[in-house]
Amino acid sequence: MRYLRVCLAVFLLLGILSIGNISSAADWYYVGQSANKDTFLIDNESLEKTSLQAKFWVRKGSADGTTIYYLMGMDRESRTVKVISRIKYGASGEVLEAGAVNSEWLAIVPDSPMEWVYSLLW
Repeated sequence: MRYLRVCLAVFLLLGILSIGNISSAADWYYVGQSANKDTFLIDNESLEKTSLQAKFWVRKGSADGTTIYYLMGMDRESRTVKVISRIKYGASGEVLEAGAVNSEWLAIVPDSPMEWVYSLLW
Protein backbone atom coordinates (compact mmCIF):
# COMPACT_ATOMS: atom_id res chain seq x y z
CA MET A 1 0.00 0.00 0.00
CA ARG A 2 2.83 2.39 0.84
CA TYR A 3 4.43 1.60 -2.55
CA LEU A 4 1.22 2.64 -4.36
CA ARG A 5 1.06 5.94 -2.47
CA VAL A 6 4.69 6.73 -3.31
CA CYS A 7 4.10 5.91 -7.01
CA LEU A 8 0.96 8.05 -7.07
CA ALA A 9 2.81 10.97 -5.46
CA VAL A 10 5.64 10.68 -8.00
CA PHE A 11 3.21 10.59 -10.95
CA LEU A 12 1.29 13.60 -9.62
CA LEU A 13 4.51 15.56 -9.15
CA LEU A 14 5.71 14.72 -12.67
CA GLY A 15 2.32 15.70 -14.10
CA ILE A 16 2.37 19.06 -12.35
CA LEU A 17 5.92 19.77 -13.52
CA SER A 18 5.14 18.84 -17.12
CA ILE A 19 2.05 21.07 -17.19
CA GLY A 20 4.18 23.97 -15.98
CA ASN A 21 6.78 23.37 -18.69
CA ILE A 22 4.18 23.18 -21.46
CA SER A 23 2.41 26.36 -20.44
CA SER A 24 5.64 28.37 -20.22
CA ALA A 25 7.10 26.99 -23.45
CA ALA A 26 5.03 29.21 -25.73
CA ASP A 27 2.77 32.23 -25.50
CA TRP A 28 0.40 31.83 -28.46
CA TYR A 29 -1.48 34.91 -29.63
CA TYR A 30 -4.46 34.49 -31.96
CA VAL A 31 -3.99 36.35 -35.27
CA GLY A 32 -7.07 35.33 -37.25
CA GLN A 33 -8.85 32.82 -39.42
CA SER A 34 -8.50 32.55 -43.20
CA ALA A 35 -11.37 32.12 -45.65
CA ASN A 36 -10.79 28.35 -45.71
CA LYS A 37 -11.06 28.22 -41.88
CA ASP A 38 -7.32 27.80 -41.12
CA THR A 39 -6.44 29.50 -37.82
CA PHE A 40 -3.20 31.41 -37.32
CA LEU A 41 -1.38 32.17 -34.09
CA ILE A 42 2.05 33.66 -33.34
CA ASP A 43 4.27 32.75 -30.41
CA ASN A 44 5.04 35.93 -28.48
CA GLU A 45 7.67 34.05 -26.47
CA SER A 46 9.73 33.30 -29.60
CA LEU A 47 9.44 36.80 -31.11
CA GLU A 48 12.77 38.48 -31.87
CA LYS A 49 12.09 41.95 -33.25
CA THR A 50 13.99 45.10 -34.15
CA SER A 51 12.66 48.23 -35.81
CA LEU A 52 13.42 46.65 -39.21
CA GLN A 53 13.06 42.86 -38.95
CA ALA A 54 11.36 40.14 -36.94
CA LYS A 55 11.69 36.39 -36.48
CA PHE A 56 8.95 34.31 -34.84
CA TRP A 57 6.97 31.05 -34.88
CA VAL A 58 3.54 30.83 -36.52
CA ARG A 59 1.09 28.00 -35.81
CA LYS A 60 -1.42 27.18 -38.53
CA GLY A 61 -4.28 24.88 -37.57
CA SER A 62 -6.42 23.30 -40.28
CA ALA A 63 -9.94 21.87 -40.17
CA ASP A 64 -8.58 18.40 -40.99
CA GLY A 65 -6.70 18.40 -37.67
CA THR A 66 -3.21 18.99 -39.06
CA THR A 67 -1.03 21.68 -37.54
CA ILE A 68 1.96 23.34 -39.16
CA TYR A 69 4.53 25.38 -37.25
CA TYR A 70 6.54 27.86 -39.34
CA LEU A 71 9.65 29.73 -38.25
CA MET A 72 9.24 32.98 -40.16
CA GLY A 73 11.38 35.98 -40.97
CA MET A 74 9.75 39.33 -41.77
CA ASP A 75 11.25 42.55 -43.13
CA ARG A 76 9.46 45.78 -42.27
CA GLU A 77 10.87 48.11 -44.92
CA SER A 78 10.36 45.84 -47.94
CA ARG A 79 7.13 44.30 -46.54
CA THR A 80 8.44 40.80 -47.27
CA VAL A 81 8.34 37.48 -45.47
CA LYS A 82 10.18 34.16 -45.72
CA VAL A 83 9.85 30.69 -44.23
CA ILE A 84 13.00 29.52 -42.45
CA SER A 85 11.78 26.18 -41.14
CA ARG A 86 8.56 24.18 -40.78
CA ILE A 87 7.16 21.22 -38.88
CA LYS A 88 3.88 19.56 -39.90
CA TYR A 89 1.91 17.39 -37.47
CA GLY A 90 -0.92 15.03 -38.34
CA ALA A 91 -4.27 15.01 -36.55
CA SER A 92 -3.01 12.46 -34.01
CA GLY A 93 0.19 14.42 -33.27
CA GLU A 94 2.68 12.48 -35.39
CA VAL A 95 5.33 14.44 -37.29
CA LEU A 96 4.56 14.29 -41.02
CA GLU A 97 7.27 16.66 -42.30
CA ALA A 98 10.06 18.67 -40.71
CA GLY A 99 13.09 20.61 -41.78
CA ALA A 100 14.71 23.80 -42.92
CA VAL A 101 13.00 25.59 -45.77
CA ASN A 102 15.04 28.79 -46.18
CA SER A 103 12.73 30.21 -48.85
CA GLU A 104 13.32 33.44 -50.69
CA TRP A 105 11.85 36.72 -49.49
CA LEU A 106 8.27 37.07 -50.78
CA ALA A 107 5.95 40.09 -50.85
CA ILE A 108 3.33 40.13 -48.11
CA VAL A 109 -0.06 39.67 -49.77
CA PRO A 110 -2.69 42.27 -48.80
CA ASP A 111 -5.35 41.02 -46.35
CA SER A 112 -3.48 37.74 -45.78
CA PRO A 113 -2.52 36.17 -42.44
CA MET A 114 1.03 37.48 -42.92
CA GLU A 115 -0.28 41.02 -43.38
CA TRP A 116 -2.25 40.56 -40.16
CA VAL A 117 0.98 39.57 -38.41
CA TYR A 118 2.83 42.51 -39.99
CA SER A 119 0.16 44.90 -38.68
CA LEU A 120 0.45 43.43 -35.19
CA LEU A 121 4.25 43.76 -35.14
CA TRP A 122 4.57 47.28 -36.54
